[in-house]
Amino acid sequence: MFHVRNQTLETTLEAAFPAAVPFDSAKLKSVALKALEKFRKYDLRPNEVLQRPGDQLFDYGLFFNLFNNQANFRLTSDRLVIRIQGAKNKQDAEILADTLISSGQCLESEVDGFNIQSMAHAVFDVESDGVKYLETFVDETNQIIDGGRTVVVKQPGWETPVRVSVEKSLAVKNGIFLAWSTDQKGPVSLENIKIIADKFAKAVNSLGLTYRIE
Repeated sequence: MFHVRNQTLETTLEAAFPAAVPFDSAKLKSVALKALEKFRKYDLRPNEVLQRPGDQLFDYGLFFNLFNNQANFRLTSDRLVIRIQGAKNKQDAEILADTLISSGQCLESEVDGFNIQSMAHAVFDVESDGVKYLETFVDETNQIIDGGRTVVVKQPGWETPVRVSVEKSLAVKNGIFLAWSTDQKGPVSLENIKIIADKFAKAVNSLGLTYRIE
């Protein structure tokens, strides 16, 4: 098993509603007030919460950004999308998780599941391990000089599988690029975010790696 530590992590959560919500039922003012309450600690201000009325049927949206545009909140008639990038350490990861959960708590419409995708650049604890690990993807017989691997992992007890891939990082020296994706049933809650974090860690183990955030 090779050991890697996070350098930067990005996560996108997409939660689709069971049915599209028309503008007059969306209660956007209530969503905006909840957002101001939940994200006051992150200095979200009223003039930073923006509404796009659109045609006031299904073409509308509510938007705001946090952390100098490192996090983006987008609510439309049929889904919530949250994208957060730049998480480097444990504190950042805790803020990332809190932002996802708080965003879900702003909703007036219930969701019965969501998709989450994460991407990370990570470095090996031992520099020589990076060379050894990446060499396993080389196949000179077939003229493959570099590469990676994509697998779909489903351990006992998991309702949904995790798709995870690895390849050489183009952004970090002696690093790799990891990408995960999975669906999760239920609301955007602390319990479900913990389940996903555990699934992602175990899925990486199937690639012969342990991944950690310090």
